[in-house]
Amino acid sequence: MNKRSLGWATVMILGFAMLQAAHGSPLNICGGPATFGTDLHMSGSNFFTLGLGDVTPRTTLARIITVIEAGTGFGFLALVIGYLPVLYTAFSRREVGTVLLDARAGSPPSAAEHLRRSSQGLHCDRAARLRGPGADLQHAAQCAWGGPPSLAV
Repeated sequence: MNKRSLGWATVMILGFAMLQAAHGSPLNICGGPATFGTDLHMSGSNFFTLGLGDVTPRTTLARIITVIEAGTGFGFLALVIGYLPVLYTAFSRREVGTVLLDARAGSPPSAAEHLRRSSQGLHCDRAARLRGPGADLQHAAQCAWGGPPSLAV
């Protein structure tokens, strides 16, 4: 999970714990009365669909809140896991430019070599010149293979 997802999860867990606390913390617990810490423990346990069973809701409203929280947590985890391929694709697209920099600026890359090679072919379209002919092949290989472009060629 990234920082933003962790922040959202924390806010939702706190929110559900505050809902339970506002309802009077109607929880069955061994070893004393329920506190806000108990509400947080139950909220975190249910949000991440762990559900230890050491703290259980007593009233119908508390049970409804618990079921809604478990469903929300399950959906949240599904969204976070579903977002991972999007991040991977964005990272792979960034790698295309990194791989092509070696072709444009030499190895190891230098600004002077990049300018020298760029000035040899005077094209009208600057974006096409910077992208180069290999970018289309890299992109096609990346889409067909699905791996990092450095391994696709």
